[in-house]
Amino acid sequence: MLTQASGRCDAIALQARPNLVQTHHTYSEVVDASPPPIFRRLIVDVQATGAYPDEDVAGARELLVKEHLRTQMSAPPGKSRFNVGGNGRATCLRFAEEGATVLVVDANLDAAKETAAMLEAKGAVASALAADITREADCRTIADTCVARYGRIDILHNNVGRARGDKGSVELEAAMWDELMAMNLRGMFLTIKHVLPVMRRQQSGAIINISSTSSFTSGQTLTYKTSKGAVNSMTQHMAFENAPYGIRINAILPGLMNTPMAIERRVRERNVPREQVRAERAAQVPLRVAEHGNAFDVANAAVFLASDEARYITGVLLLVDGGLLLKIG
Repeated sequence: MLTQASGRCDAIALQARPNLVQTHHTYSEVVDASPPPIFRRLIVDVQATGAYPDEDVAGARELLVKEHLRTQMSAPPGKSRFNVGGNGRATCLRFAEEGATVLVVDANLDAAKETAAMLEAKGAVASALAADITREADCRTIADTCVARYGRIDILHNNVGRARGDKGSVELEAAMWDELMAMNLRGMFLTIKHVLPVMRRQQSGAIINISSTSSFTSGQTLTYKTSKGAVNSMTQHMAFENAPYGIRINAILPGLMNTPMAIERRVRERNVPREQVRAERAAQVPLRVAEHGNAFDVANAAVFLASDEARYITGVLLLVDGGLLLKIG
C-alpha cells in the first residue's frame, strides 16, 4: 500500500504468499506469519493534496499494496507512531502493516519516493509514480500503471482534499471555485472512472473516498463543504451502480483531526501557536480519549472498509469524528 502525507494514492495487493516472514528496519521482527491475512489481494490508490508544503511533508497521491506480508510493526521506544503527517501517509503505513507492496503516487515525485522509501525501510515493497489527478490523462495512467506493475486493482483509496483559498459565497472568485472543485471532486471522479473498468472485469474491488464532516456542518467557506457533500452523493450513487459487479464503494468522514493539513493552515491564518489550535479543536469533540483524533484513526477505518470483514458494507458514510456530529442531531 502506498503511504504519503499529502498526496492521492492507489494501492493494489495481489495474491498473498503463504508464511512470508518480513523483518522491518527499526521495527520488531515478525514472529508469526501463520494467521490468515486481512488482505489476500489488494490494490489501493490513495490521493491527497500537496497544497501545503509544510503540512503534509511528503504528499503521496497513490499507493499500491501488493502481496501480503503479515507483519507486527511497533514504534521504537520514545517515538510516537502518530507523528507521520496526514491521512494519506498514515493509511499507507497501516496497509503496509497488513502486508504491502506499495505504489506511491504524488504530483511531487520526490515526495512519493520519500514515502516509498519509508515503507521499504520497514520491510514493505514499494515504488513511486508522479501524477496530477486534475488531469484525466494522469488518472488513466494511474490505473494503467497499477495493472502493468501488479496485474490488477483491488482497492482504490482516494485521499484528496484542499481548502486553501476557499471563501464565502460573495467573496469567492469563480476561478478558485473551479480550482478547488477540480481537486476535491473532479479528480476523485476521474481516478475512480479509470479504475472501475479494471474492477468490473475482475467482478470485485473496494473503493474508499475521503470526505469530511464539513459536508454536514456550517462554516465560513463554501467550496470545500460543497465538494465534500458531492463526494458523499457520488459515493452512494457509484456504490449502487457498481454493486452488481461485486464492487464496494464507501466514504470516510473525518472530523476535527490532529493532522498537518488541518492544523498548519489555521496556525498561519490566525498567527497562533499550534497547541492552541489543537486544544480548541479537541475541546469541541464530545468523546474524551487520551489522545485527540489523528491520521491513524482514519487509516484504521480505511483498513476495515478495505478488508473482507467489510465484505457486506457498501454505500456507507463512516464518521470518524469522536461524536462531533452528534451535537447537531
